[in-house]
Amino acid sequence: MNKSILITGRAAPVTTELAMRAAAKGFTLATAPDASPESGNGIGELDERVRRVGWTPALSISARAVVQEVCNAFEQIDEALVVCAPLAPGVPFHELSPAVVEDAVDRALNGVLYISKELISYFSRRGGGVLSFVLHQPERELRAPLDRALFGSFERLAEGLFELYANEPMVIRGFRSIGSDAPEFAEHVVAYLQEEAPRGNGKWLRHSSRSSLFAFGS
Repeated sequence: MNKSILITGRAAPVTTELAMRAAAKGFTLATAPDASPESGNGIGELDERVRRVGWTPALSISARAVVQEVCNAFEQIDEALVVCAPLAPGVPFHELSPAVVEDAVDRALNGVLYISKELISYFSRRGGGVLSFVLHQPERELRAPLDRALFGSFERLAEGLFELYANEPMVIRGFRSIGSDAPEFAEHVVAYLQEEAPRGNGKWLRHSSRSSLFAFGS
């Protein structure tokens, strides 16, 4: 399969599952999660043909460099996935250090804003492409206030882009799962990637653990 895909955003189990399944389907694949290449890029061991790209979410210039590096390697990016998943700091909110909060905001807010801006700019110049926001919430309810804040910003950003770019020559869509495990959710997302004509422009495509998949508007 010749489609070139970039997976970026949160380094989390669902990111690993997405990359593994996309690689298995034969996509030309690059990964740039919010983890260092020295740590395995935060998504485990993958086929050596998968290109790993370093990304510093706090720096806008790094987002531009990610897009440029993948374009140079693959000639173009057909679709990009931006992943949001719980940070799970494991301590009460009032005990979080300022450094932990700042890092979380850099990764899940600033980084997402920067990389989304660069991807939309690239797809606009190219005259087409697909930007998919992937939001994975393993539990029915988010308990951590920090996760709630960051998930909310991710949702609002995606929905604002759905509306703003509705008439542009690109597809901007979202995948959301509440209460399902990472492998199941990733399998459904990759099934959409295999389609020749992308569906769901301007919408969240929601998946539940009951294996029901449906779309609803922003």
